[in-house]
Amino acid sequence: MFPIQINGRYKNKIKYISRTVVIISVIIAFFTFPTYINVAAASMFALIGYLIEKIVFVYNIVHVNPFPQKIRKNQHVSIGYGYIDDEMNRPFIYLVYKTKTEAIEHFQFFESIVLGKLNDEDNNLILSIVFEDSLRYSLYIYPSPFRISALHTVNAVESTLDKNERVNLKVMSYIDFLPAIYTGEQELKEIFKKFIQQTPIEFNTCYLNNGEIIPIRKKPIKKYHLRLVERSELGDVDVESKIEWFNPIEQRDKEISS
Repeated sequence: MFPIQINGRYKNKIKYISRTVVIISVIIAFFTFPTYINVAAASMFALIGYLIEKIVFVYNIVHVNPFPQKIRKNQHVSIGYGYIDDEMNRPFIYLVYKTKTEAIEHFQFFESIVLGKLNDEDNNLILSIVFEDSLRYSLYIYPSPFRISALHTVNAVESTLDKNERVNLKVMSYIDFLPAIYTGEQELKEIFKKFIQQTPIEFNTCYLNNGEIIPIRKKPIKKYHLRLVERSELGDVDVESKIEWFNPIEQRDKEISS
């Protein structure tokens, strides 16, 4: 079988037309050619019809992941990370926003991606850190292409299809992109590598109140996966390759598109 991308509703018409063409071709050949040629022609037309019916019909479906309630510009302040406990066993990553409203809306957005389950053991929400060099890095947050709800969409469609029909899934997602500059003394990569060994990582949103950072939820999202990658290791198919790092201090008003 070989694939052809075509609207699935035309599949029965194509099969009907192919069979009709085969029958007409055989009849014409019968009255036009000698007997031995008729047999060969009939066999050839039957084979063509068989091959046409073995075409794999591809259905294009689009799965739209949750989007934030509102997208406000220049609300993000910084990325916070470290340990909640003095024993340094409970790592956290916090996103800090200027307003409480923005912090709440973004947490609700992340919560919808993990389907309301704060233990994200299935890695529905991707946390990805891309290192530009030893000081510059970016945090990408986006729904997994293999998110459970997306797979359910595919399975629901595939359950109604024939054996020679396939689903081509296209996923539309909002990406949170946060470029940053590291100013600490420790090796940045080693900090996050240690985080991976100490999961779950507590992921939360916060806001500033008189210079104090206030977490939105007492129960954060617990992350068991953290992607760490060098910019040079990214390929064209990687989500992170679509948006490149820029200086967050010099370009606070930069428009991001991909």
